[in-house]
Amino acid sequence: DFQLLMTIYKSLTGTQLDCSRFGSHWQDIGFQGNDPATDLRGTGMLSLLTILYLVREQKSLAQKLYQLSQNETQNFPFCVLLINLTKIALVALRNGYLNKECNK
Repeated sequence: DFQLLMTIYKSLTGTQLDCSRFGSHWQDIGFQGNDPATDLRGTGMLSLLTILYLVREQKSLAQKLYQLSQNETQNFPFCVLLINLTKIALVALRNGYLNKECNK
C-alpha cells in the first residue's frame, strides 16, 4: 500500500513532503531500486507492516538502525534488511521452528 510506504519514507527521512510512487528516493531508505514493490514480492504486506511497526512504535531504535545503514563503513539497505528478517521469521514459523517459543 502506497500510504504505508509514504509513512515509512517520511518517518525515516523526516520530510513532510510527499514523494512519487517510483524513483531513486526509495533507495535512500534501503530499497534496491526505484519501485519498492519489487523488494516486497516474497513477503508483501507483512514486511511493510514490520517496517511500519519499527518506525512508528520503536522510533529511536529505527532511527539508530537507519543511521547505521547510512554509515560509510556499514552501508546496508535498511528496508531490505527488515524484509529479509521478516522472511526468516516467516519461514521459521511456517516450518514449526518457533512453535515451542510461541507456546510458552
